[in-house]
Amino acid sequence: MSRGTKSQVSKSKAEQSPNTELSSVFTELRQLRHELSEVKHQNREIKTQMTSLSETLKQTLNEHSKQLQHVDLEIANLKSTVGILQQQLAARDQDSLRNHLEISGITEESNENLSHVVLVASRKIGIELAESDIEDVQRVGSRSGKSKTDTQNKIPRPIVVKLLRKCKRDDILRAAKSRRSVTSEDIVAGQPSKIFFNERLTKENRNLFRDARLRTKEYGFRYCWVRSGNIYVRKGDGKPAIRITSNDDLDEKVGAAKAAEESSIGLV
Repeated sequence: MSRGTKSQVSKSKAEQSPNTELSSVFTELRQLRHELSEVKHQNREIKTQMTSLSETLKQTLNEHSKQLQHVDLEIANLKSTVGILQQQLAARDQDSLRNHLEISGITEESNENLSHVVLVASRKIGIELAESDIEDVQRVGSRSGKSKTDTQNKIPRPIVVKLLRKCKRDDILRAAKSRRSVTSEDIVAGQPSKIFFNERLTKENRNLFRDARLRTKEYGFRYCWVRSGNIYVRKGDGKPAIRITSNDDLDEKVGAAKAAEESSIGLV
């Protein structure tokens, strides 16, 4: 009987061992499932936070985009305002020269009497001037000779005359248009040269007029002229006159400078 009892006890212990192992496995599985549940919960929280952060970032970017658009609009408005002010200042500066006349092509001499030169030149185109009509007269620009006494191969500086009345200036300009072959003969000594009567322009308008003349030649425009301080071009007879107020106007209404285009193509 005692032997039988010992055998039964050993068998009972052997039967209980797998159950214990299974119980341990189940415990570990439950713990693992709990940990996985916590990980899923954390992932959901992270996803929620990321969604919230994404929405906040998106909203912030939209706000910044609107602000940048507003800033760009303000910059465009400021540029437009600056452009208008610059045009107004340029027009005012040009208007200040409404009584000025520029005569070019008359040989420059030492101790010359410019008032007398202007009176004789005006008489040659059929306009009688008196010294009382002249407020100021002088040559402008830098001398092209090596010295003040060097008169050989010197390009004469233009003579700028300020008249007391604009109507007198306009009379001279109208008369000069019908007498385009007037020379310096009987005005100054030396070899006669062709002389020109033109409106006096500001530095900016002189540069623009020079560019306009070059550009119209490039694109086959027939006419380029100045009237009342304004620059105009015309493609040909019967075509409308086009006013040019800036280099942007030249690019848009005449055409871009071909030399610049060729240069940019060469660089590419």
